[in-house]
Amino acid sequence: MVLLAYAQEPVYVKYYRNNTDFLKGRTLLATERFNQAHIRVAFNERDQMLWKEWFDKTGEIEKEETYEYTEDGSLWKRAFHDGKGNILRLEVYDDQEEMSKVFIQYAFPHRNLKEFNGRKTEYEFGESGEIEAYRFFSVDNTGFGAILYQYNQFGLFSEERWITLPGKETVRLFQYVFHPTTHQYELFEYDSTGTEISHVGVTLPVESADLFGRDIKMFDREDVFNQKKFTGGVLEEVSEILEDIRRQKNEGIEFGDRSGIVLWETVKDSPDVIYLKNGDVLKVILVDITKDYVRFKLKGEEAILHLPITTVGEIERRDGEILYPIIYPNFK
Repeated sequence: MVLLAYAQEPVYVKYYRNNTDFLKGRTLLATERFNQAHIRVAFNERDQMLWKEWFDKTGEIEKEETYEYTEDGSLWKRAFHDGKGNILRLEVYDDQEEMSKVFIQYAFPHRNLKEFNGRKTEYEFGESGEIEAYRFFSVDNTGFGAILYQYNQFGLFSEERWITLPGKETVRLFQYVFHPTTHQYELFEYDSTGTEISHVGVTLPVESADLFGRDIKMFDREDVFNQKKFTGGVLEEVSEILEDIRRQKNEGIEFGDRSGIVLWETVKDSPDVIYLKNGDVLKVILVDITKDYVRFKLKGEEAILHLPITTVGEIERRDGEILYPIIYPNFK
């Protein structure tokens, strides 16, 4: 954690006609800013910028930058926002920034971390707030690496590629495969030679992602790594379920539009079921399953309830899929 030892509150504000005037220190009177495009800058007690806002002539914010400093007055973070406050890019000036440390230790294992002191990390975000890239720069602003992300149609990770710069060599690659029918999420990891070095998977709870609204919960890669490993390339049960779906389509059974839930007549109105270790059975609407809790709602109620996962024996999705404990057929 970086300590912020003095108030990050503005002490005074100045106005400028444009960025050229800002760089030259030519200010506007507060009354001169009306009905024209201008820049507003807030300063702290050390005369450092706290935020910088660009306004159009109607007074609407077009974009803004915000700044944070460490206790010794050094710039720590610089964030770039659109006119609606959504963050587009974040710059972190910190030798302890976690993503850069992890990247350096993996991509340059024979180099001393101190060689990268004074580095900067850029976080780039998409329109929906999802991370698109981490970019790493040395003290002279030369890029030495990046982590690039791609997403599938459900908003879940599909690829994570680690590259070194300026040569753009791939040193690490994660490929994520999501099976919408079973909600199984597989992760393949490859090294710099393209050799597969790990293959793991997890079954995602149905209600963990709103596939209509794309309000997707991101799953930490470490959580996926902690699951048991596959022994084969494709789960046998996946092909069996897909074949069953094809059969039912051929028989004229209708399916819902929502990917990941098979809504044929026998299950579409059924509840999810939680079997407790004490013998109780709860019929619920599942919201999420974490390593500590199962979260759910009761039919007709909006309140989200929690149960410690240690009290749960089994969780069954309404179509019969067992979500907890996670079971795969080909373990060794």
